[in-house]
Amino acid sequence: MEKRLPKSIKLIRLAAAALLCLLLALALASCDGAGGVFGGDGGSSEYIDVNAVMESLEASGGGQATTEARPSILIINRGELFSFGNWRGSPLVWRTLDIAGDRALVIAEYSIAMKITDERASNVWDDSTLRAWLNDEFLNTAFTQEEQLTILTTTADGAVVPDASAFAEDGSWLPGYDKVYLLGPSEALAYFRVDDERLSAFQWTEDDSEEARRLYTDVFGSEEQTLADLIEKNEKDPGVYYANWIVWSRGYPAPQNGAGPAVVGTNGTILSGAGAGIFFEPVRPVMWVARTAPETETAAETETAAETETAADPSEEEEDGDGIVIVAE
Repeated sequence: MEKRLPKSIKLIRLAAAALLCLLLALALASCDGAGGVFGGDGGSSEYIDVNAVMESLEASGGGQATTEARPSILIINRGELFSFGNWRGSPLVWRTLDIAGDRALVIAEYSIAMKITDERASNVWDDSTLRAWLNDEFLNTAFTQEEQLTILTTTADGAVVPDASAFAEDGSWLPGYDKVYLLGPSEALAYFRVDDERLSAFQWTEDDSEEARRLYTDVFGSEEQTLADLIEKNEKDPGVYYANWIVWSRGYPAPQNGAGPAVVGTNGTILSGAGAGIFFEPVRPVMWVARTAPETETAAETETAAETETAADPSEEEEDGDGIVIVAE
């Protein structure tokens, strides 16, 4: 019979592995960064105090952890809220929709800006001015270069691809690849099971008024009175309120049925789009981010591995002359 390692040596190896995992977890927790953990219960869509979120993040000791490959965010549960990036002078708050191993799908907890779906009235996500804005101006304004490394480049089916493969020679984004995008109607229904969960708060700002004036002048023309009325209404009564938000299925090539963007209404139901059209509504960005598993999850995996390695079939054990049990692997 082939001689096996003594059990005592195997136990030493397991102890060393557990110690290494603990040291790695402590090192990751000590890294500084913009991300962090906020222990949300996953059941509320109410507007919250961003300062309170930040105080909670600091009190929990959570922060952006760094791996050798790319920075990542410590995320524990679906439905969890955390802060990452900065927009219009305030931290961006994100809700975790899904977790898949070392990555997580997140959506902005609140709508961030009023945007037009496409200035040319296209119903194709990849050709739209909204997609270009999210993956250029918004991405580069809201996140530092290091933070952008945390945001994964994905295809419409969720596959992660190297960042460099998403760009053409002129530096423009190739169709079919995004760092930032929007939920499609079916995804909004799947991740938010009841209408109330789809309600999204929004606060009109002067930036939104400027965008509306630009569209009023450059895109729609002087005959379009709707935007002028919209500006007057919102500047007269600013504040946080529930508002529509855009949903739009990405895909390349474009869907054969010609389905365009849609909106989630103020009651949480989805108002379907049909054919080419224009929406000027709030947006809630979505993205996949690199995720760091919490220390408790790592410890559980280590314990499971240890139990698997030390478990043995009694029929495959025998005792040698020195009283050391040899396990047949």
